[in-house]
Amino acid sequence: MSNLFDLSALSFGNGDSPRPRGRVDIFGLGQDAQMYHKYFPDPLPGDRGPSPTVWEPLGGIFTSPPAAVSWGPGRLDVFGLGTDNQIYTNYFNDIYKDRLGGGWGSDWERLVGGVFDSAPAVVAYNEVSIEDSGEVFVGRVDVFGRGLDKQVYFKLSYGGSWGYPEERDWEPLGSVSTFPTGA
Repeated sequence: MSNLFDLSALSFGNGDSPRPRGRVDIFGLGQDAQMYHKYFPDPLPGDRGPSPTVWEPLGGIFTSPPAAVSWGPGRLDVFGLGTDNQIYTNYFNDIYKDRLGGGWGSDWERLVGGVFDSAPAVVAYNEVSIEDSGEVFVGRVDVFGRGLDKQVYFKLSYGGSWGYPEERDWEPLGSVSTFPTGA
């Protein structure tokens, strides 16, 4: 894919990273506003996927730069602002590759309940939390965006599930005077 714009990259090079040592994943929007992906599995020149010159199409139509995080071994989540001003996400999971096939999710998931005028901002970390129910969640993703009312909103995911049943809505965090726009 040539003529990419709005690039985002993740680099993993330390032993504490949940992704493979030395791996770099790059995301970009094409001229068709679709999300594209390329990876470098190790630092050797010419060793790129899906090939040295081809970008992997991930679909969707976006108006913002991509944002991507990794919250666990073999897990990669990417986000973008859709043309309807809602935030969408897709994921790559290669942890069960041998048993379940692994790879990218079948479609982009809309994170319902919010309408935004900014690119998403995301952060992820490994977390183990034992709730009253005895459930253990590993890996957390926090997503932020600026709403049309200029307030910053927040949504979280534990282990790939977008919030507890009572917390599925976007939580307002107040307004800010400046926040990067996605368009």
